[in-house]
Amino acid sequence: MNRKVTSKDKTYVIINLIIITVLIAAPLHAQDNPATASEPITLDGRKALQFGIGSNLTLTSVENAVISYKWMTGQTRGYRLNLRLAADYQDRSQDRTNLQEFNWTLEEQYRTTLVINVGATFEFLRYHEVHNRLFMYTLIGPTIDFRYYDWVINDLAYNNTNGDSELLMDRERKRNETRIGGGATAGIGLEWFVNPYLSLSGEYALSLLASYLMIEEKNSGFPAMSWETFSNEILEFSLQGSGARIRLSVYF
Repeated sequence: MNRKVTSKDKTYVIINLIIITVLIAAPLHAQDNPATASEPITLDGRKALQFGIGSNLTLTSVENAVISYKWMTGQTRGYRLNLRLAADYQDRSQDRTNLQEFNWTLEEQYRTTLVINVGATFEFLRYHEVHNRLFMYTLIGPTIDFRYYDWVINDLAYNNTNGDSELLMDRERKRNETRIGGGATAGIGLEWFVNPYLSLSGEYALSLLASYLMIEEKNSGFPAMSWETFSNEILEFSLQGSGARIRLSVYF
């Protein structure tokens, strides 16, 4: 079966070719110029944007961040900021008609969903040069996270008997979740500079997180519903490992 090539696929191919070309050309250039290969990497005052590397060498966001920004204040000191921002809103409606001989029943449903996520991680970086273009670094810093989830469903049902439309059901169901979390992250990694402006890094991190979750549910309508307003509060603690994370840094 033939697969249609989309513009998104073409973009991935172009990005892949750029990455591969840079990774191949940089070592070849270093071999042609021995002085360049032995030239030390200066980190003081450098800034970088960071990207994740997904399958098939595609560039991705770092930890679902909108932006990952790093700046160095010395040869061994630096900082990194990951900002997360996501929002999704859906508004859907559907109708269903059930015909029974000459009578009919119409059911209508309206559903809205809102999801918001805002968070940030700020990390202190400490570098140690292992060999020329290879650095080992440690990271530690706080992280905060806010998530909001709102879900509303409206159900309507009518019955048409002898041409008269009768309201059988009109009810509303709501669910609201608010999660506020925070904690600390620590880790260790290695960063290798392909050239002074491009580097690859791999790291492991461990996060200790605490979150406070508030849940509210409300059901009302006609005919009278037996469910009452429900609320719950949950305090959670977790210790999570990130696994191996690969990053591509572009310095300027």
